[in-house]
Amino acid sequence: MASVAWSSHAVEVASDQVVKRFPGGDQARAEREWSALMLLSAHAPGLAPEPRKADLTAAGSTVVMSRLPGVPLRGCALGDEQVEALAEAARSLYAAVPAATLRAVPV
Repeated sequence: MASVAWSSHAVEVASDQVVKRFPGGDQARAEREWSALMLLSAHAPGLAPEPRKADLTAAGSTVVMSRLPGVPLRGCALGDEQVEALAEAARSLYAAVPAATLRAVPV
């Protein structure tokens, strides 16, 4: 697994999954990540990684998800095709979860 250094938590990237390890005291962030993955899995399958497993504890939390195909574009200049695909993904993301479901999600 490769480790990523640009995050506030440890990120391990394998060929088929991503593991995020949150430090102790950061349980709420891990819970929000897990909740978002579960919502998107239910309402927009394929748009985000699939949630696989979560260990949400105050001592340190772990969230495991599938790895989406593709290459990271972080730090790259995006072409028109990539910007259009990003805009379409964002539109799908914001339209995916029904308003009634979102109202039940804690702020």
